[in-house]
Amino acid sequence: MMYLRNTAITLLTTSCLLACASTVEEKPPVVVPGPVDLSAPVKTAQETQPLSPEERARVNAVSERSKIRLAALLKRDYAQAYQFSTPGWRALHDVERFRGANEGVRTWQSAEVRSAQCPAPDRCEVRVRIDARVFAGGAGLRGSNLTTHFSEVWLFQDGEWWYVQNK
Repeated sequence: MMYLRNTAITLLTTSCLLACASTVEEKPPVVVPGPVDLSAPVKTAQETQPLSPEERARVNAVSERSKIRLAALLKRDYAQAYQFSTPGWRALHDVERFRGANEGVRTWQSAEVRSAQCPAPDRCEVRVRIDARVFAGGAGLRGSNLTTHFSEVWLFQDGEWWYVQNK
């Protein structure tokens, strides 16, 4: 019975990852300094304009917080990852609720911050790449790898960047 429950959860999580990857509106990313990634899309001149020192500081700060949060999720350290959720969300939900909402991360093999942009001084979006292992589905999918991308929204409140938990 537990196997069927876990299989259903994994299948739903994989379906959600695929749906999220196909429904997220693409926005031009800000190029963050780092190693050259030949698989990344080519940036237009508008997308590679230099950032002001304030914009660069926001992009760097939110990218770093996102990396730490993703690393905690990969380690399944839900208590640490929970601490990045907005204070308002944490006031309504405990860490066990957070763990349940993030059950699908157990299939993640890797997570990587791909880009960040801050359309407003108090709001940033971080583009994340996830590589996951599919444990459910038809014989053609089971055991295969899945790569997807999604966007995280971060808000600046009370002097800190907070992840907007939407589940």
